[in-house]
This record gives sequence, C-alpha cells and structure tokens, in this order.
Amino acid sequence: MVFDRDRSVELDRVLTGEAEFAAAVMAGGDSTEAVEVLEVVLAAAALGPLALRSEGDPGLHPGRAAVVEIAGLSAGAVGEIHPEVAADHGITERVGWLELDLDALARLPETVVRVEPVSRFRPPTGPCVRVRRRVPPRRRPPRSTRRGRAL
Repeated sequence: MVFDRDRSVELDRVLTGEAEFAAAVMAGGDSTEAVEVLEVVLAAAALGPLALRSEGDPGLHPGRAAVVEIAGLSAGAVGEIHPEVAADHGITERVGWLELDLDALARLPETVVRVEPVSRFRPPTGPCVRVRRRVPPRRRPPRSTRRGRAL
C-alpha cells in the first residue's frame, strides 16, 4: 500500500461520498493481532497518538471491536469478525479485521517525529574491545603477621 498524503487530499471526487479505505484481514488471527498490525502501520507512517474507543461495529464481535481514533479523529475500525458472520461464509476460525479511512488519515495534522539523539562517540569495534573479569582486590595480611612480629 502506498499512501501519499498530499495526493489523497488533492484528488477530485467524481461521486459524492466516495472514500478510500485500506483494510487487512487476518485469517486465524484475533482482535489482539489486528491491533498489533494497526500499531505497526501507524508507527511506519509516523501517525499518532492512537486511541481505541470500545464501540460496536456491524459485523464485528461486540466485545472485541473498537473504533480507531488518531489524534482525536475517527479513522477506522479494528477487531474480530463476529462468529455468526464468519459461519455464514463457511469460515470456522477466528478472523481479525482492520479498516483505515485514508481520507481521514490525510486530514490529520503533520506530526513531529521523535528522534533519539546520536552519540558523538564512535562505538567500540574490532580488537580494542576487551572483556575483563572482575577480580576482587587482594587483602593485605594484618600488621601483626607482616614482619614476623608477635601479637
């Protein structure tokens, strides 16, 4: 999937109400797996923050479905296909579902990407790396036994 934020916003719509969506179906997966895929997609696109609002969506399991909100804007749905819907189509296993509204994502404000500072020092490499075993310091014998003196 290639998603160009500028191009999507500037497209002229021929039909009223026409929208662009991206969806993922995970056969044998569940709602947890669908949320993990969602987090990976949003991290790759540098979009966020993510919030999941528990709300029923037609065709999704009521206890395993949520509305995807990114930066406070409703942008899709995530969850698990309702078992009755799956059974109507001859599917016996769980099915994870993820749907993102690309037009809603294009309307999101630009986000600032957090970057970890890079060290100015080069990491040690090659033969200069040495692993030293910690050896406890040698204990000095008590003064009375050093020079053969009696207690």
